[in-house]
Amino acid sequence: MRKLLLMASIVLLAFFLVACEEQKTVSVSCIKPYIQAGNDCCLDKDNNSICDVEETVENQSVNVSISNESSSETTEQNNPVVIQNEPQVNESSDNPQNIHVEDAGQVNLLGIFKGKETNIIFGQETGAPLVAATINLLTYFVYPENMKYYTILPSAGLDEFPDSDVILLGNGCNNNFIKELLSLDNCYGSLEDNKGIFKMSKFNGNYVLFIMAKQDKDVYYMVNSLVSDQYQTSGNEVEVNLSSLNN
Repeated sequence: MRKLLLMASIVLLAFFLVACEEQKTVSVSCIKPYIQAGNDCCLDKDNNSICDVEETVENQSVNVSISNESSSETTEQNNPVVIQNEPQVNESSDNPQNIHVEDAGQVNLLGIFKGKETNIIFGQETGAPLVAATINLLTYFVYPENMKYYTILPSAGLDEFPDSDVILLGNGCNNNFIKELLSLDNCYGSLEDNKGIFKMSKFNGNYVLFIMAKQDKDVYYMVNSLVSDQYQTSGNEVEVNLSSLNN
């Protein structure tokens, strides 16, 4: 009889432990724009059921390309903002040898782009720092639908330049739009190892912001200085002492 009671007690104890384990399961309820991620919630601004943090990490290896063949322009993208339409090409630049780039005057280097159709463009052969710089710009503008980004091939000409406001990252050696718009014989122009340049211009009625340095990482630091308001952001051409940004 004692053995029977002992066995019954063991069975009841086992059921009790299983019930306790089941009660440890956490019930998570997330409010939009947050979604459930395991036993926690994460931000999902673009409502695609993927945590924005995961998308940012994945996009460090973005490889977006735009073909320069006029018969078949294609865009491959893997970025946090979905490019719904290919950028409109500026068809008025039929003669790239006759380029008219004018001064934009005293304007806020980033504020001028708020609420306007804008393309952020950098060279296809550039590295992760320019991808990170682009993500910082998109974060500054809170990922607006009017702002997109893509890369260009080394052979891209101004016949592929979009009919919109543009932010160009890099230098004339890795971004051919910079080289052609500024008519650079030396692809680095006046850039030096320790000097970067912010330059605001207008091309065919649209604003063009050049953020230029010899090294991709320095372009990244320059973008950081703009979005964090560490640098004066008004003017049409500003030289930047890069050593002051890297410290």
